[in-house]
Amino acid sequence: MTIPSKSLRRLQVEGWVSLPTSDRVDINIHITSIARDLGTVIKSRRGESTETITPKGEGVARVTSLSHRFGLGALPLHSDTAHWTVPCRYIILACAETGSVPTPTLLVAAHDPGFSDHECLLLRSSTFLIRNGGRSFYGSIFDSRRQFVRFDPGCMEPVTDSSTTAMQLYGLQRQQNRVISHDWNEGNVLIIDNWRMLHGRGNDSPADPQRRLIRVYAQ
Repeated sequence: MTIPSKSLRRLQVEGWVSLPTSDRVDINIHITSIARDLGTVIKSRRGESTETITPKGEGVARVTSLSHRFGLGALPLHSDTAHWTVPCRYIILACAETGSVPTPTLLVAAHDPGFSDHECLLLRSSTFLIRNGGRSFYGSIFDSRRQFVRFDPGCMEPVTDSSTTAMQLYGLQRQQNRVISHDWNEGNVLIIDNWRMLHGRGNDSPADPQRRLIRVYAQ
């Protein structure tokens, strides 16, 4: 198994784990192997197992992406693939190049009981339009009938005032005391349980477009 048993236990308990820098020549093969240990690898739009993620300015990012709204600035907390009927379970990231600007990945436990009863009700009952091209649908952030949290300001459009309020509960300002900051070194690997953790991009200055993370999804 590619993932050390101690790291796997931490992933199960904490919802995320960082693995030390790998001395493997091909980091793409390395993290794909990790993804296979966790489940089924989900291929990208281009049919590839891995995808390179770089900071993009507002003018070149996809319209539905967070980068379209925030450009090279910090990205808000979110879950990946929130526009899918069932979002991917695990995100495996590896750093191929850090770039010249310190740009950590921010993590927050989505299920942490830090909300009041009223706020939990908002998260369960507030309705959003989840935009997914021609297959858009309505949904909520929480749902007692499922295990995952669905949250992405990029593809989830609040339908009511309560939906807008619910979206603000996971704002970085509100969550700043609970945020875990993961600093990157080249070759470092980060595994995120996408059903339990939200993540974002933290950078005080515009991110360096030369920063490169390699990403694999596993279900």
